[in-house]
Amino acid sequence: MDQDPSVSPDLWFDDGNVVLQAENTLFRVYECMLVAQSSVFASIVDTAKAEEQMHGNYPLVQVDDDAEEMHVLLMALFQRNSLSSFTTDEKVLTILLKMSTKYRLQSLQTLVLDTLAPYFPLTLDGWLRKTRRTLDFNPLTRQGALTVFATAAQHSAPWLLPAALLALLHYYAVEAAEVTFGRAKFRGKVVTLPPSLDAALRRGHSALGDIAIKHVYSSLFAPNNRHSGPIDCHRNKEITLYWLRSRRDGVINPFTHRKHMPAWNWEDFCESCLTVLEDDWRQGTRIAWAQLPVAFGLPSWDDLLAQVPAPRRDVITMDVELSEQCPDLWFPDGTIVLRAGTVLFRVYKGILAKQSPFLAELFALPQPPHGETYEGCPVLEIYDAPEDARVFLLALHDPSVLRTVPDDERLTVALLRLSHKYQAHQLRATLLHALAPLFPTTLDGWYGRPHVAGEGLRNPFARKGALIALANAAEHIAPHLLPVVLLSLVPHAAGATLAAPFAHGRAHGAPVVLHPPLERAVLRARTVLGSLGAHKVYPTLEGNMCGRARCERGREATLRSLRGSGKGLMNPFLKTKLQPGWETYEYCAECLYVLEQDFRHGMRWVWERLPEVFDLPSWEVLLEQAKDPDGMK
Repeated sequence: MDQDPSVSPDLWFDDGNVVLQAENTLFRVYECMLVAQSSVFASIVDTAKAEEQMHGNYPLVQVDDDAEEMHVLLMALFQRNSLSSFTTDEKVLTILLKMSTKYRLQSLQTLVLDTLAPYFPLTLDGWLRKTRRTLDFNPLTRQGALTVFATAAQHSAPWLLPAALLALLHYYAVEAAEVTFGRAKFRGKVVTLPPSLDAALRRGHSALGDIAIKHVYSSLFAPNNRHSGPIDCHRNKEITLYWLRSRRDGVINPFTHRKHMPAWNWEDFCESCLTVLEDDWRQGTRIAWAQLPVAFGLPSWDDLLAQVPAPRRDVITMDVELSEQCPDLWFPDGTIVLRAGTVLFRVYKGILAKQSPFLAELFALPQPPHGETYEGCPVLEIYDAPEDARVFLLALHDPSVLRTVPDDERLTVALLRLSHKYQAHQLRATLLHALAPLFPTTLDGWYGRPHVAGEGLRNPFARKGALIALANAAEHIAPHLLPVVLLSLVPHAAGATLAAPFAHGRAHGAPVVLHPPLERAVLRARTVLGSLGAHKVYPTLEGNMCGRARCERGREATLRSLRGSGKGLMNPFLKTKLQPGWETYEYCAECLYVLEQDFRHGMRWVWERLPEVFDLPSWEVLLEQAKDPDGMK
């Protein structure tokens, strides 16, 4: 006897107007929002209406998907809170790749592909960068996860298959030759590669080994002994060959650089042999990567890349002309109209209530019998700037908004402020995660900031006005960001006068003023940090050195550099080795050792006390406050 379908509790909106059924599970969602994002959904909803398939008073759309996969997809579309988890969950990532492709959800597909790009690169440089960054979290490294992903990518994103199959080769062993290689465990279940991919792995296993011998390590394997040199080099050649063949399957990986070998650091080739080996490796890996897809029996890179969909990158800006009805937040089947100033937003009560406890409580209050309505919807006044309200509501309805965070500092500050006000905790957490690399809470994070570490990323908060706006917002919303935000403002305090106070700036053409308590904290900290730099981080430079002329010249040059970088302030966090000319100062070994010890210990000592320099609680207290957003007023 068939069981009655069950309702999905977290995807059953009381104000929803269309019901989807996958297997024996029902989902009640919003028609306009669904069909606006997917022409496939638009077509099947129209078909259900034409055939008058109903569940109660609402159209019933039956889909041929696994209920769990439909649940994951609809959570991504209607509960933006869930999107933060998909980057760390291999199963969710794989499902969203498959389902966003099937239903032609371009915005969601772009998000998923952006997430997958570092894990399955399309270029050799990307692959080598991935292998170097072994400590970065990658949810798709285990054999079972790779097996499931490759199966989905075969039809959803075939251009990702070469890198996925290359990663799977790590698990290939000689013992698998007579059995199905692609068997693995995933979430407690046995998963198997499709026969076509299993055959591709077998083919690639052999072909890549041949490519490695012929192109990448040709001088080591050449019968004419192209690799000639001293006896030590011949011995090291044998050691290198042994290491290359030491995989349990005996196959040589063309993309393993010899510098990764355990013996490389102490088994030195002569300069001539080393040059030959390096030239082989550089040229050979390029050839191997160019042949990678064909080695697996796949189309060429050119043919695969021709299948990559054009990314949908909707750039959300706050500089828009807002009419009475906000065009990108006006859903014909919306169930609540919010008014901010003179602008109206017709959106969905259910979506807002799921993500904002504050709004959920507001919606639950009894409505006056003759309350204001607009086109049959109740109207709720919110007291926010219309442009701020728009980006906040967009962030709750459309994940593409968060792609511009933190590239757009004005949008980021507005979202941070309103996510706190309306208790949209997951949105706030997403924003803080995006800001963390720019405003870290650890010293290692300070030196690893993307725009400092040479990763080519700009810092949208580099300008004084943007820093002031963020500091004002973070004061009561995210005080754990304040130490580094205020530290970034300290150089701007140099030369401040009554006529030109440093606390005044402009952000996007509008004047901004740093809150007085924060202004006082920065001005005080400027003096304190200079003193700490001199006495805790660089005491030897200010004291007595060995007296040698070259060390004295080095000291004078270093002091000029340090003071110049901070406009008179001796910056306690400026690594002296980053200064031009440091290598030429040629301190004696004794002085250099003392300077390095001073710097390492002093810098950490000052960082631990950095919040106190700005009259803030300790790092421990600030980080504890960050865990409890409701506790901050």
